[in-house]
Amino acid sequence: MTLHVSSRGGGAPLVMLHGWGMHGGIWGNATERLAQYFQVHCADLPGYGQSREKMARGKEYTLDFIVEELSRRFADPVSVCGW
Repeated sequence: MTLHVSSRGGGAPLVMLHGWGMHGGIWGNATERLAQYFQVHCADLPGYGQSREKMARGKEYTLDFIVEELSRRFADPVSVCGW
């Protein structure tokens, strides 16, 4: 399983994580503004947005799992914003 991530902008990488019951699109206008200064990556966490269809049945999606997925996707250090 891979998390769906949409990206825009340039500069230092910034990963945006949505809250419960949302998806990466929730960042909307904030993404547009931040993309002027950062390379913004909005992730859809397991079961949400475009990552909903990529879930494997019977897989437990823990915080450790999500950190591992994001670490695989972003090898360089990143800043993270979320709630």
